Amino acid sequence: ALSGKGRHVILVVLESARGDAVGKRIDGRLVAPNLTHLAQSGTWVPHAYSHVGFTTYSLKTLFTGALDPVDGGPSLFRDFDAAGYRIGVFSGQSEAFGDIAATVGMRRHSDVFVDAETLKEERAFGFAAPASLLVDGRVLLREFDRHFGSTEAWNRPNFLYLNFQAAHFPYHHPGMPQLLDGEPIPRGSISADNRQWVARTYWNAVAYADRLVGDLIARLKGLGVYDDSLVVIVADHGESLFDDGFLGHGHMINRQQTQVPLILSQPGLAIAQPVGLDDLRGLVLGTLAGAPPVSAGSVFHYIGSLESPSSIGVTDTDGRQLTFDLQREDIDPGDGGAPRLYSGLAGNDPLKTRTDRLIREWERQRWISHRSRRER
Repeated sequence: ALSGKGRHVILVVLESARGDAVGKRIDGRLVAPNLTHLAQSGTWVPHAYSHVGFTTYSLKTLFTGALDPVDGGPSLFRDFDAAGYRIGVFSGQSEAFGDIAATVGMRRHSDVFVDAETLKEERAFGFAAPASLLVDGRVLLREFDRHFGSTEAWNRPNFLYLNFQAAHFPYHHPGMPQLLDGEPIPRGSISADNRQWVARTYWNAVAYADRLVGDLIARLKGLGVYDDSLVVIVADHGESLFDDGFLGHGHMINRQQTQVPLILSQPGLAIAQPVGLDDLRGLVLGTLAGAPPVSAGSVFHYIGSLESPSSIGVTDTDGRQLTFDLQREDIDPGDGGAPRLYSGLAGNDPLKTRTDRLIREWERQRWISHRSRRER
């Protein structure tokens, strides 16, 4: 169980970072050397997935362990506050967007709260839309130094949440360094015809996010607290780069959009795979208690809302992804074969068995959602 004498926990979310960032090379050099080194020295979960490709839903699930959490329910912020931790939030996005902060108790339970709303004068873009607010990660590290840059700030256990927005569309913002060869693609030139340029711009942004992670770890080591900390790196969802015919996230169930990096600084953890973002709260708390939990054995996905999705899907223990389009009523078996209509499947067809199991899981998740809302 958590206690006020526990280890520090630093949770870093990398916006739109794909799972294949770990170990990826461009022009012979590692795109994310810090993530790759941490994956080698700590525990890397190569089969980690988001459930839905939207930031708001993903972050709520990540912090609460529920696909459709309710206000006031369990969350990491409430867990650590109850255990006497000092809590700090340093986010490059607006945490009010989609009621993230309110649902998980982020602002209420934080001792330090910094996001793109509180740093209005330092936004990278002038866009007013909440989903477009972005603050450079170097500003967040400056604020980290202000509040947690002294050894005295670590006399009690800390839980810190940092959200680096570098890889958010359009994959470049003023002041972002160019770490890969070439120039960033202008926003007006982003198209399928320029997909290689788009991808290179995106991977440069991931490289910058990785540099920020390295800078954060260097700070923790300089303060002498790294060895007493559990550092967790994860993403809210992946990103299609026209490599599947689409750009962005939230409209397909595939590896580009659902697979995310998940790395823990503690080595040797025996974590069953695959892991979904709904497993992360239990994984963090279990690791601190010395008993990482076993994952559900598969990861449920959906497009749209949980109550009325356009598609549902699953990633099985063998890594296969099955998708059922509820509008067209066809099934993508995830093996490269053509989609098949559900109505054309024989009762003993293995694909029907897998699809029926997926439908039952969707029904279970909806029931969990309905029950939790009745109880609140």
